[in-house]
Amino acid sequence: MTNHPPPSARFLRIAQVQVRRAPLIALFALALTLALLPVVRSLELFSDWTELLPRSAPSVRDLGAGQRRVGGLSTLTLMLESRDNAALRRYATAMAARLEALPPSLRVRRVQWNVGDYQRFVRDHRHLYAPLPELTRARDELRRRIEYDRASANPGYINLDDPPEPADALVARAREQMRRVESESEQFPGGFFLHRDGRHLAMFLRVDLPSGDPARGTALVERVREEIRALPPAGFAPDLTVSLAGDLLVGITEHHAIEHELVVATLLTVALCVLAILGLFRRPRSVVLLGCALLVPVLATFALAKLTVGHLNTSTAFLGSIVIGNGINPGIIWLARYFEERRAGREVTEAVAATHQGAWAGTLAASTAASLAYGSLVVTDFRGFRDFGIIGGTGMVICWAMTMAFLPAFTALWERWRPLPPGAERPNPYGVLFARAVKRYPAPLAAGAGALGLAGIALSAVAISRDPLDYNFRNLTSVRAETDRASALNGIAGEIVGRAGSGAAIAVLVDRREDTAALKARLDEMRERHGAPFGAVRTIDDLLPSDQPAKIELLADLRRLMLEAREHASPETQRDLDAYLPPADLRPLVDDDVPSSVASLYTERDGTRGKLLFVEEKPGASIWDGQYLVAWADSIRAARTPDGRRPVVVGSAPVYADIIGAIWRDGPRAVLASILATVALVLLSFRRWRLRALTLLALVTGVAWMGGAMTLLHIRLNFLNFVALPITFGIGVDYAVNVMRRYQQEVDSGASGDPIEAAVQETGGAILVCSLTTIFGYSSLHTSANRALNSFGLAAVIGEVACVLAALVALSATLVLVERRRTRALAATPPRVAPRLCPP
Repeated sequence: MTNHPPPSARFLRIAQVQVRRAPLIALFALALTLALLPVVRSLELFSDWTELLPRSAPSVRDLGAGQRRVGGLSTLTLMLESRDNAALRRYATAMAARLEALPPSLRVRRVQWNVGDYQRFVRDHRHLYAPLPELTRARDELRRRIEYDRASANPGYINLDDPPEPADALVARAREQMRRVESESEQFPGGFFLHRDGRHLAMFLRVDLPSGDPARGTALVERVREEIRALPPAGFAPDLTVSLAGDLLVGITEHHAIEHELVVATLLTVALCVLAILGLFRRPRSVVLLGCALLVPVLATFALAKLTVGHLNTSTAFLGSIVIGNGINPGIIWLARYFEERRAGREVTEAVAATHQGAWAGTLAASTAASLAYGSLVVTDFRGFRDFGIIGGTGMVICWAMTMAFLPAFTALWERWRPLPPGAERPNPYGVLFARAVKRYPAPLAAGAGALGLAGIALSAVAISRDPLDYNFRNLTSVRAETDRASALNGIAGEIVGRAGSGAAIAVLVDRREDTAALKARLDEMRERHGAPFGAVRTIDDLLPSDQPAKIELLADLRRLMLEAREHASPETQRDLDAYLPPADLRPLVDDDVPSSVASLYTERDGTRGKLLFVEEKPGASIWDGQYLVAWADSIRAARTPDGRRPVVVGSAPVYADIIGAIWRDGPRAVLASILATVALVLLSFRRWRLRALTLLALVTGVAWMGGAMTLLHIRLNFLNFVALPITFGIGVDYAVNVMRRYQQEVDSGASGDPIEAAVQETGGAILVCSLTTIFGYSSLHTSANRALNSFGLAAVIGEVACVLAALVALSATLVLVERRRTRALAATPPRVAPRLCPP
């Protein structure tokens, strides 16, 4: 039977204050809650990928530089669909007028919907767009024809070679060449962005809003939808539909979905925790007391997050449910011990004091371990880890401190209203099963746990040797009908205008216009000669004629020859010659001559053109392959301008590459910090090496089981589920520490009963409920459609189950075996007999 030693004077004084001043403490908690609510409500969610990286990351710095120089880096796409091609064009024309009239506050930099002016520009300057070899051939053949005709006029001329083609054939070839030049610029019929299937037409809004700016992005999307409702597509064709896509829409959709899902996850966690608490204590008062005691610290945690990290990101968005699931644990341990003291017949003040004395060290050590586990993430630069560590680490400490301050006062208040008769509470049922099992089968349980631990270590080693990171970025995205539809439409847009036009290429910015051609040549050389993993490199030079000085010289010769040939040509040939006669005033075309409908892609905020390059992915490569994204981004970053400077590189691929690099760089650092902090805490928590060793053995066993299970389930690591590793060390040792602290207290108090059975049955039951609440917090992440969050929730649940079983089964069974061996050793030792003194 468990002994209940009287509480010390120190804890008795604390209890007297909390019980006597309970109404005042409750009023203070209420005032604090009301003060914290506005701060927490102002905490925003920024879901852009760049929010996971430090400001010093190259992709983040380059993105900032790019946004300062170039507008419209985000895209909102309108995809029109109908079998009526003419209706598509009419609707696009009518909608374009509405979109171009949108107010500046919506940050639409330009509307791209028609490039007919560029097609007219190419027709007007078709001679300069003709290929240089064809112009050279036309000049040489026309010259030869003229020389032949001139020589043939001499009666004595004898031609020993084949006669050149007649002038009519030369003119026909020139006409065909000009038509080919014009047709190459007319890939978009009528200038519209029509798909080759004739059923899809795209319109693009280039917007000065990042995809992670939900408020203004949502305002723009809603305004565009209003314009669509004001101009019903069915009025143009019965089957005409308009859908929205683009990276801006995908980002906004993801943001709002996460907001909704985190509310659902939090409510689900609360509901499941209520059921677990009712199952443990079987009294509604326990739910109210723990709920009130947890509300203030959870609000304080996120109010502090507002003051420290400033906002939530994709990694920290669901910490609310996790903090609730973990932060309630000290309260559960404290309340379980309080009811145990009340069962022993102690009155309220003495029971509160005895509970403090029995529970404060174990709960503090466990909460500190959890805090250190989260805090280990703070040593990293990756904000996906660091912010998670700051919020989770401070949250565990705040929850422990405020629970110890407020829960006793709330409990005392409830006792005033509805006193709990001494001995009325029954022992909790959760720990009974484990206590009986470890007492009856300690050897098989300990051996099985050890074997599974060794198997887990072996499986983990195999996974690490094969690179455990998940490079499939599809596994980091969400499975939602709206985003899947938008992604499919983005693919169609890419087929219409290319990767650069759809906003999917990597943008490269140089400081000088003359560096553009040199850098393009360098990139082309890297691709062609060295196999660099990227595709075409696009610049504004692609919109201008090539080799203009040489062409102008050739065209001047060609004009002179055509005029000479015209004098002897037939009237019909003369008309053809006049139609294709190069102008006399040809001049080189420059950047500013290119129509803005196509030049805007290469135009900066100050109107400067030509200092942007777009590098497309390698044909056949997958933009969802993380390893390819790293290679793609790194190869472009390796290029230098002629003066040796690194250009600005902007795009999704560099951001993803930096995320993968951060996981490789910061992940092991966080794991090592968590291990060292956990070991140090265990060493400080116990004075005896035997207790220290057994506690750490339980942790190693649980982590080994976790690693083996993740390997068998083919769970690969990403930027989010990696967090489960360091936090499992701290939260996992939480349970072993509490079991061992209770065991130590039972031994030190000289209890007449079995100290192991008391530790497992009393503390173990509360620990199991603590684990359930934590599991509920992690499991609630499966309410999200985001696969990265799902994988984190699953990995954390596996770690939680493994560690609680390691504490309640492996540790307890091993402790039973150690105690039995120690007892046998003492029994086998003969008693020491005092030597008899001989008489003098």
